[in-house]
Amino acid sequence: MKSACAEFDRRSRTGRREPNRRGPAVLSAAALVLAACSLSPAITEHSIDYNEAFENVANSLLVVNILRAKDGAPLYFSDLSQIRGSLQLNLQVAQTTIPYAHFFGSTTPSTFQGGPLTAGSSPGFDFAPLNTKKFAQGVLAGLDPKIFAYLMERETLDKKLLLNLMIARIEIYRKTGPDKFGPAAPPCVGRCVAAHVAHWTQFPDRGPLIGRVSKETNLGPPIPADILARENNLLRNLVDVDAQELDLNELKGGSSYRLSKSETKLVLCAATGSGNYRAIGIAAPGVTGDVKELPVPPNNGTCRGPVEPYRWVLFTRSVEAIFYYLGALLRDSPENPPFRFFIYDYPVEGARFHTAYRGKTYYVRNSGLDDTLTVLAILDGLLDLSREADEIPSTKTVATSP
Repeated sequence: MKSACAEFDRRSRTGRREPNRRGPAVLSAAALVLAACSLSPAITEHSIDYNEAFENVANSLLVVNILRAKDGAPLYFSDLSQIRGSLQLNLQVAQTTIPYAHFFGSTTPSTFQGGPLTAGSSPGFDFAPLNTKKFAQGVLAGLDPKIFAYLMERETLDKKLLLNLMIARIEIYRKTGPDKFGPAAPPCVGRCVAAHVAHWTQFPDRGPLIGRVSKETNLGPPIPADILARENNLLRNLVDVDAQELDLNELKGGSSYRLSKSETKLVLCAATGSGNYRAIGIAAPGVTGDVKELPVPPNNGTCRGPVEPYRWVLFTRSVEAIFYYLGALLRDSPENPPFRFFIYDYPVEGARFHTAYRGKTYYVRNSGLDDTLTVLAILDGLLDLSREADEIPSTKTVATSP
């Protein structure tokens, strides 16, 4: 299309003659070329405008829900499910005279009067409430350890910000029997969590890392060696086929064997004052109940350092809990939050965007001036993980009569 526009412009300027074999059809085609040439920049411009509209809507919904959480009000989520737009092309007559006699090969001088082509758009937006069961379960469940690990391994994200944002509580356990652990202290929440996070992130060269811990779970009773031999080592052969998960371990004395399952779990390696790291299990509470099996690390795994007598487990926040946590920071610690999170109710320098909430205007600054925009980007990504395209209801038409 671009080449056709250029050729039309070249021929109209040079006045090159060509046989008039197509007559009025050529004039119609030329008008269509002109229309397409005019719509090309319009489509690009309005596509960018629609994208910016989506950005403004998403940012405003995030900030408004944080402000609702600050007030202790219910949260409401919606999705800009569709943007519909139509472009209209208008030709203003009696504005410009374009000679086309020589261009079309006519011997009779003629003129085509037409003005500049203008394009306008009429966008439409469809909003859908995110009130499905699947979405609710997603925002109420604790962050999956894999998501926790992914964010922690993002080099550009501040670890102190992430840990304060994602950890709901920390629990400490001690061994009470073979493979059994019991609470050694009351759960650590609120300022206690912030104090631990500040301690873990105070060492610039030994920041918190993601590690892995292997755990062996016994399956069934010990198997006598003579029974294993009589079966022609059939069980051993089956284990070798599934070697990544199952192991057959020889017990002391070699008189029996035990089948076990090998598991690898993600842990947080947190620095201690002695220069070592402590392996901390990561638990994601469910919607209707707590975790079935506590991920208490049996050893330090890839975390450097000896195994301590006390074992630690952190419990992740849900997406909804993160909103209420941020609202509590605005309400209870507006001047001294654990990380630089601010939503201003007055105009500020370097404002990225603003939004209205209950009769007031609130402002968010550009990234680099504080961490607010980074937090909103994390929240938007976490909400996207709970969205399903086929779960978003379509907007229904409501007929009204006067």
